[in-house]
Amino acid sequence: MTGSRLDPRVGLVVVDHRSVTLVDRLLSAVAGGADELVVVDCTPADPGLGEVCARHRAEVVEPGANLGYGGGANAGLAALTGEVDVVVIANPDVEISASDLRALARRAHRS
Repeated sequence: MTGSRLDPRVGLVVVDHRSVTLVDRLLSAVAGGADELVVVDCTPADPGLGEVCARHRAEVVEPGANLGYGGGANAGLAALTGEVDVVVIANPDVEISASDLRALARRAHRS
């Protein structure tokens, strides 16, 4: 994937709170659609989350406390490398495909 005007680099931040199964489903659905994946664990040590994220090559951020949705989103944004043009912040129960994520990013990048 390139960082050109037509194909922006996409970062996806997922704010998790005891939703490892939903995180797994979302990361599977967007495989190849995001250039960078970050999952924020707002449940200290959500069992199995590290394994799910490793399988999907997603970075796990563990703030050690429930920061709430906004705080979790901010922690995820801070963990991105900065090599993205568009950031999408999502709950784990969002249903979106990789192609729809890319289309959303292209549209946002044009705006």
